[in-house]
Amino acid sequence: MFRRFRKRVELRLAVEGGRFAPGGAVPATVEIVARRDVVIDATRFELVRTLETEVQQLKSDWATHSFQAQRGAVRTRTVVDSKPLAQPGRMAAGRPVRVREVFNLPAEALPSVDTKEARLRWTVEARGRDAADAIPLLVVADAPNLAGSADAPVAFADHGAHLSFADLSSRRLGPGDSVSGTLVIEPGGAEIQRAVIVLGLASAALVPQGMSDRHEVVRKVVAQGHDLADQVAARRMVRIPFSLTVPDPVPAPSIETHSFTVGWFLRAFALHPGLTTPSSEVQVDLYVRATQAPVGP
Repeated sequence: MFRRFRKRVELRLAVEGGRFAPGGAVPATVEIVARRDVVIDATRFELVRTLETEVQQLKSDWATHSFQAQRGAVRTRTVVDSKPLAQPGRMAAGRPVRVREVFNLPAEALPSVDTKEARLRWTVEARGRDAADAIPLLVVADAPNLAGSADAPVAFADHGAHLSFADLSSRRLGPGDSVSGTLVIEPGGAEIQRAVIVLGLASAALVPQGMSDRHEVVRKVVAQGHDLADQVAARRMVRIPFSLTVPDPVPAPSIETHSFTVGWFLRAFALHPGLTTPSSEVQVDLYVRATQAPVGP
């Protein structure tokens, strides 16, 4: 958010509502306060979309005559709508001017996204020469064409134990929904230090030298080594019930654009002694909406 410049003029911005949908109205009010009698310049009210994508950049090191890869960001700021807020003129101290405007989000507006590889932010901004203020908007929208991503095959890695999911409640989720089921572990004889389940997202910037990575959103340790020691030694199957909840709001829904993608997954893995990375794991793709599921009759 922009800093408020406490000089001659102060702008106090407010937005009515917490979540907004593409094509919807965004009522906003700004109060212009003069700290002393002043002549103000032209001030504008704007609806702004800002997209940042993470990229890998090569930076030269003059001392070693080599290049090093560093993370950077490509930032695009687009003013979607702009309206005059106040015309130049004299303004008396102690007599605030309040202006209300209604912006309309484009029908094709993309949802708000906040991941390490892609950040798409919507803001309502008021700006003049001496003052500026901005309020972030939470825009929620789904990508129904990606619902089929929840039907992708299950991925396994079996080294020391075989892991699988049973009785999953759903692979299509919304904010605040819980995904529950049973983690099934078939020990291979190797000791297990702990079993972990992760609800995460994979995001990628689809720009030249764009970055991609997987990130944990919710992490839960469902079993420790001492809980599994007897079953592992006897190579008996272990069944562990679990439940994880999708954050509300979600940092990003499942989405694909020409600039970035976001996908969700449910992953379970076993950590074995002497290894710093999981050697046994199972992963399923999920479809996560930005909106609540419709309520039936």
